[in-house]
Amino acid sequence: MYAEKQRSIDDLSAFVKKSISPKYFVAPLIAIGLIDYYFIRDITTTLLIVPGTFLISIMLDLFFIKLSKIVFPVKRSVYLNFVSLVIWNIFFWILVLTHAFKSYDSSLLLAISSTTLLRFLIFYVFYPAGGIKDLIPSMNYVYSMLIIFILIFRSQYLLILPFIISSVVYALAAYFLVRRATAKFVKKYKSSPSKILEFFLNSGKRLESNISVKHFFDRIYSHERKIPVKIVEVRRMDGSIKVSMIFPYIHPGPFGVLGSSNLPERLSTRLPELGDLMVFHTTTSNDNNCRGDQDIDNIAEAIRSAHQKLVFAEKMARPRKVVAGKFVIYVERFGNFGLGAIVPEKTAFDDVALEEGLKIIAHMKRIGADDFAVIDAQNNFRKKAPELKNASPTIKAFEREFLRGEPKYEARIGYARIYEDVPGLASMGIQAAVLQTGDRYDAVILTDSNNITTDLIERVRSRLSDTVSSVEIYTTDNHYVNASVLDVFPLGSRGDVDRIADLIALAVKRAKGDVEPVKIGMATDYAMVKMGEKNNFQTLISTVFSAVRTAKFTAIYTIPTTIATTFLIFRFI
Repeated sequence: MYAEKQRSIDDLSAFVKKSISPKYFVAPLIAIGLIDYYFIRDITTTLLIVPGTFLISIMLDLFFIKLSKIVFPVKRSVYLNFVSLVIWNIFFWILVLTHAFKSYDSSLLLAISSTTLLRFLIFYVFYPAGGIKDLIPSMNYVYSMLIIFILIFRSQYLLILPFIISSVVYALAAYFLVRRATAKFVKKYKSSPSKILEFFLNSGKRLESNISVKHFFDRIYSHERKIPVKIVEVRRMDGSIKVSMIFPYIHPGPFGVLGSSNLPERLSTRLPELGDLMVFHTTTSNDNNCRGDQDIDNIAEAIRSAHQKLVFAEKMARPRKVVAGKFVIYVERFGNFGLGAIVPEKTAFDDVALEEGLKIIAHMKRIGADDFAVIDAQNNFRKKAPELKNASPTIKAFEREFLRGEPKYEARIGYARIYEDVPGLASMGIQAAVLQTGDRYDAVILTDSNNITTDLIERVRSRLSDTVSSVEIYTTDNHYVNASVLDVFPLGSRGDVDRIADLIALAVKRAKGDVEPVKIGMATDYAMVKMGEKNNFQTLISTVFSAVRTAKFTAIYTIPTTIATTFLIFRFI
């Protein structure tokens, strides 16, 4: 069932999110300086070449960043120049030890010219100016050496020409590598890879990249589809709304504020008349992300339409949670309708194919349910969990538990919502519904987060063992909450975990105190949206990884060829 290797946005975020502190560079700089002094045998020259070029290049970077207004923090510049320093020194030592040239000056200049290759690749991402313009900042280390050159190589001005030519050759090699690696992506998506990468790395801080990425996602999310939108509304006996549970069959991605990301808040701001919305993560995947505001507007209108068609019940069944083969399911029945969840407790998965959820809903209607909603619990986070593409083994279990669940209890539900600024929690916070059936209380919690750790779930259950009989914690799979780091970390993996567990437990206790007789209504309407086609997102990820593979293979022959070419330049020019 999981033969095909799954990729996720998390796989694309394997980059350095936080540059190393400059204090860790001091000792290596001293060590490099001592080794260089051994070869150069002049303290002044060594100081000018090692810390001198390093510091001047940093200053040139900062000046360029100021002029170009790119997002490139000082620490990132320091780190880039330190890596450049290490690379050219290793190259320099190899050239000296192999006696490639009669004197160290040619070896030194050839080595420093090689920094252009790495720097071009870095600025291709952070300064997406169309390729060849990246030559300007990529040669800042070369410029710094030219300044030092004027001071210490007065009798060697003839070396300036091969030095500059060699630097340009390394830049052109980097340009060729980039063009070769991204050709397939550009042909398929007609978008600038550098602007898309820069958007993700800098969290969309540059307007130009933001617009480019929006146009890119507009192209890949262009398949028009009619999707169900379901509402389960809980009303007090006086007719006022206690809480509205929303089940839109789109995915809340892909990232930040793009597409249908931050779906819970965006729907809440559009539907204030429905009170607090619990926007559940339905059985959808990244293929089912939508274009943006127009789609959200259509869904909001469908919810309003469904609200007008609500059919109410005043009886409910006791919640049922069972193992169904390799899977765990949860079912709650109200009157002759209900909702269910596929829970990744026994078998790990992340997202459920839309078609699988629709098959379950269709089956439940065939066996007599008036309506039914099924969700992906999106909990018990496990890294690199695959998408569930075959949920058929759960169908009979849903049928059995729904029919067994006799709605003989008076509908009594309490609700509470809490928000606190903790890592991984978005604006809708923690929402808890407590269902009372006879003398039993069961809690269903929804956190506005991108998944949740099993450890946090167990801590909450431990705290509530004397308060409720069972605790289910589901998440909205909100992709907005992690937008600052492109990290998609689950709730409970950062921050004070005990504090978060206390907040969730408090929400449940407040909801239990709010339990009262209610009427529960359910209805479905449909919305036209534009989303990705089947396997669209995996095709995108595969194309990106294909580009990375191409870059690796291209580098195998590009870099040695460039080194040989620049060596000959210093030999014969």
